[in-house]
Amino acid sequence: MAFCSKCGQPISDDANFCQYCGAPVNKGSSHSYKKREQEYAGNMITCPSCGDEIPSFTAICPSCGHEINSASLAPALRDFIDKINMYDKIIAATPKGEFSKKGWKSWSTGIRILWVIVNIYMFCIPLVVYFTWPLLKPFFGSKTSPELMPPEQQKAALIENFTFPNDRKSVLEALFFVKSKIAFLSSEKISDRSIYWLRLWNTKAIQLHQIADILLPNDSLAKTAYSDITANKRKVDHMIRLRASIGAISITAFCIIFIFNGRLLNGQHIIDYLRNSEGSPTITATTVTDNSRGIYTYAVRNYIGKNAATIGEVDGDYLVDSYGSGKLKIIFVTADGMVISSEDDIKKKYIVVAQNIKEGTNITIVHLRNSSGKPYNNLVDYQSYDEIVLFVAPIGDTTYVPTYTTIEPTFDRHIYHIRDYVGRNAATFGTIDGDDRIDEYGEGKLKLSFTSEDGSYVNSKSINDLKGYIVIAQDIAPNTELKLEYDTDSYGNEYDNLIRSQNYEEINLTVRRLDDSIVSEMPELSTSNSDDSLKLTVKYKILDNGTAEITGFSGDGNHVTIDRKIGGHEVVSIGDSAFKDCTTLESVLFWADIETIGDYAFSGCTALKEISIPFETTLIGSHAFEGCTALEGLTIWGSPSISEYAFAGCTSITDVSISMGTKIVAAHAFDGCINLTSATIWDDDTIIEKDAFANCPKLIGAAIQE
Repeated sequence: MAFCSKCGQPISDDANFCQYCGAPVNKGSSHSYKKREQEYAGNMITCPSCGDEIPSFTAICPSCGHEINSASLAPALRDFIDKINMYDKIIAATPKGEFSKKGWKSWSTGIRILWVIVNIYMFCIPLVVYFTWPLLKPFFGSKTSPELMPPEQQKAALIENFTFPNDRKSVLEALFFVKSKIAFLSSEKISDRSIYWLRLWNTKAIQLHQIADILLPNDSLAKTAYSDITANKRKVDHMIRLRASIGAISITAFCIIFIFNGRLLNGQHIIDYLRNSEGSPTITATTVTDNSRGIYTYAVRNYIGKNAATIGEVDGDYLVDSYGSGKLKIIFVTADGMVISSEDDIKKKYIVVAQNIKEGTNITIVHLRNSSGKPYNNLVDYQSYDEIVLFVAPIGDTTYVPTYTTIEPTFDRHIYHIRDYVGRNAATFGTIDGDDRIDEYGEGKLKLSFTSEDGSYVNSKSINDLKGYIVIAQDIAPNTELKLEYDTDSYGNEYDNLIRSQNYEEINLTVRRLDDSIVSEMPELSTSNSDDSLKLTVKYKILDNGTAEITGFSGDGNHVTIDRKIGGHEVVSIGDSAFKDCTTLESVLFWADIETIGDYAFSGCTALKEISIPFETTLIGSHAFEGCTALEGLTIWGSPSISEYAFAGCTSITDVSISMGTKIVAAHAFDGCINLTSATIWDDDTIIEKDAFANCPKLIGAAIQE
């Protein structure tokens, strides 16, 4: 075997030029350049100059010395570089949102006050840890990935999965590109994110170095580029170790000072405070009204001796009595199992003889609170009692002496107590939810199963079938704890209305058939919940950023609930024409933080009676509620921009209030609202376009601005 006189690398006997450095091989003038005659199966890589076969990973043809190089950068590499630059621009322009709300910025007022107290009491050691942990974290957690925004996730996936072309020009270009990225990151402030990207790019640099060792073993440009990359990496590693040492020394020094100072804090006090400073407050039997935390207490009224027709008011399918913003569901129970409906003529014949919650007992109402801890005025989270059973007898009948179980109050929205169903008519409680009849416990739902004592079939979906039965037994005892576990977001905060699990899913009630003579005296019952298609089923799609958008519906129900999450994805928008021409839709409940309501989203929903636009909504699309002729109640909590024809033809709207911060009420937004008598615009800077309130004859003058 011969060796190259220039670079010393081994060369084959029939080579005219060194395949490593391109130097000619001196073999005299008698050397033959004949073509190879061996045949190969499949495609063969050949030199574009002389046509001889070229071995894999060869930069210079061994036969003629031609440099194998792309005339231009490989399309795959060019596309990779362009995409990386594109993602960098998107990431730079993307609002950081919750990613920027870390530490002190994300804390509530209560936590901040506690933080100051703890630092005073603990000689500022927590403050030292707070400021030095960022120095230590990169050293201990350099292998973990930070929380990435969607564009960053896409960029990371592209880097990890890209395979570089193996021609000389592409390898060198890729090395220089990676070198520039690592050089930039090494000059940035050290953080979880910068270290994560540095680690990612360094992995690609190692791959390129391995390719260059095979393809370009003596290429000075490749060696210099990789040397610069490793130098920058060593620089960052040194800085991380230095910062970690400073942080460790600082924490150790302050801990020593604290120990010698001898002032220890009982940590359990902090834990207890933290537990009660976020989310819904825990209440007790002796809790009193505290407006600042959204807690209101009332004494249960004395219902004994009252005529049944004088109690409560109808709210949907239930009879309720109001206690502040809370509502106590009224359940009437008779000795013979008779149904006492909401019709006054029937209720007038009965008088209350007993109640299962004693007069004067505290009923505590806990309001929902916003992210700042401020309670909403009229949104109830939970209450210590949500129903009261009133035992009634015909006027003049003194023989009915009921027996009952007093149900324990709810002091925490995570724990409710199973109700006492024995003695109740089967049609006086529960509601239809899809294919099941359920009873609600806060945000929890307990499926009701009915088993007839004589084995006959009980149609749980028909209240007119259920009214012929009285409950005589239940398989879960009254006052048994029903424990609810709420779903949480990515930060560990509980959702207000999403239940992850509960310890009981179903209760079986044994029922007895009533005498036909009693059933015949009962009126024909009707309820919207008797229709098992009451609730519409929503359709949705997942957006590029991982959130969900409502795109449509199925079914013929009259109500829809927009939950905060669907399939694990946050719901942020109502798509264009999502509920367009849904003529059965009467009400919409928004639990989701809806940011945009699309064009024609609810147009033509002629049965829609009221709508409450969420506080987070920033845009109501054009024609969004056009032609909703039954729409009487319009509440706009936030300050969204209102597009053209958004509420055009809503002939039942009588008043509208446009909040501070609303940028624009577009042309014809309320055109044709013939019963609109009041329009209040609270912000002088809100732009009211031409004909925004056209054809509103009862609206005196222009929209009022205050």
